[in-house]
Amino acid sequence: MADSSKASGGLFRTDGGVRATSGLDVSDPEIADAWAKVRSDGSEETWLLLGYEGKTKLKVHSTGGGGAVELQEAIDDSQVLFGGLRTKEGKFLCLMCSGQDAGAMAPGRGGGPQ
Repeated sequence: MADSSKASGGLFRTDGGVRATSGLDVSDPEIADAWAKVRSDGSEETWLLLGYEGKTKLKVHSTGGGGAVELQEAIDDSQVLFGGLRTKEGKFLCLMCSGQDAGAMAPGRGGGPQ
């Protein structure tokens, strides 16, 4: 059971872990591993994108070390994606992108689980 004192809005907790109460299945160990790398100052990875595999399960879509520009280039307009970015200032940004070409019901999935 996740410690609710560490939970905040969104998919990620303030301590860097994945929020278990989001309604999304984030059990894939690759997600935790990829996010830990993004959060580590010693890692080359500065961003990650998660995509749906089924209706509620998320998987790692892509990761990279090229900052915001590379992250933007990796966004797929046919999908709903969640992501995280470590800035040069050491801040962390979380995002949700609903692609223009995503199916009619897909954008609703991105905003639904809170």
